[in-house]
Amino acid sequence: MSGYDGLTVDVDIHHRPRHNAELIAYLDQPWKDFATRWAGYANQEGLSGFPLTPPSNRSTPFTMQNMGRVTTAYPDDGTMAGSSYTVLCEQILDPYRIYRGIICHDVGQYSDHVNPEFGQALCQAANRWNVDTWLAIDDDRLHSEIVVPSVLPEEGAKEIRRHASHPKMSGALLAGNSSGRPLGDARNDPIFKATVDAGLCLCVHPSTEDRPTSQVIHVGGNVTSIEEITLWPQQVWHYITSFIVNGTFEKFPDLKVMIKEYGVAWLPFLIWKLDEFYDQLRLESRWVKRWPSEYIHDHIRVSTQPLEESSHDVGATLALLSTVDWLEDVLCFASDYPHATLDYPDYVAKLLKGSWAAKVLCDNACDVYGFPRPQQELDTTATVATHG
Repeated sequence: MSGYDGLTVDVDIHHRPRHNAELIAYLDQPWKDFATRWAGYANQEGLSGFPLTPPSNRSTPFTMQNMGRVTTAYPDDGTMAGSSYTVLCEQILDPYRIYRGIICHDVGQYSDHVNPEFGQALCQAANRWNVDTWLAIDDDRLHSEIVVPSVLPEEGAKEIRRHASHPKMSGALLAGNSSGRPLGDARNDPIFKATVDAGLCLCVHPSTEDRPTSQVIHVGGNVTSIEEITLWPQQVWHYITSFIVNGTFEKFPDLKVMIKEYGVAWLPFLIWKLDEFYDQLRLESRWVKRWPSEYIHDHIRVSTQPLEESSHDVGATLALLSTVDWLEDVLCFASDYPHATLDYPDYVAKLLKGSWAAKVLCDNACDVYGFPRPQQELDTTATVATHG
């Protein structure tokens, strides 16, 4: 187990507009009128409800009991959680020495809208709003991701290219899967190509608005919220497997994929299972040219939140993750701020080997997002100051 006193990169900070009218202002016509006329929607506070938010497939209200290690970070100043830069600084950026924070929209699920053209317009509005409000803040810690209308891959590629030159756009975000096809399906190749051409990483985040339904993860659908949170990783097993068998990493050898908010305890199992069937995979797919574990090591990164732990053995998490020799190369810290399952850097560090901490809490994310590691940045600054 280890403590950690270095700088941290947080790959999953959720932010959002203060209210719906703030985002509606960025919609193009006729969608601005559509949203505004829907029962005077522009005057409605909050972010819940149609038409902006796609209908959820969640069968029950999602709840998470506080387990003692998690903290609800909702502000008490009347603002929507995640909508205040000042509160974000006070609650996580400043006290936890965040070197870079990836603010990835709580509005990312707009790409899963039942009306794909409206979903596309919402993604475009969200990206413009993000550039004008959050990324205009004079704070080098704040970086973000382009919300991609994934149900229309060609349009998604255009949206990536539209914003890729922004110095604080560091990834392309797929929040959920609204196509009804595996993420590695060739129909998504335009998105992968645009991401690689732009030098960005592809970021995958779960959503309850998946189409045709988020409940296909198991027969019969969810009855309780605990079923959903427990079984959610089945989605990402499918996503990673589809990238491998559809040749995504052979076609785009420079593509890096950041998997967020699916946990990590499932990863050793998936690696073992795919490698176990390596010979069969090669027979069935002409694209499988390397061990699946090699593709995962070289192309996949996984956020730590929610980092699973045993209620009976505090060392069990590390013991499980250590069964894969190189897993410390893959993990990247995430807080999931401001959600109720929030993880802090010091909590995650205590579950890791001391030799893992710097990689997991900083260096791996720097490498995949293209940030200079903190010491490199300090060295560069010192050199400029000396020779300036």
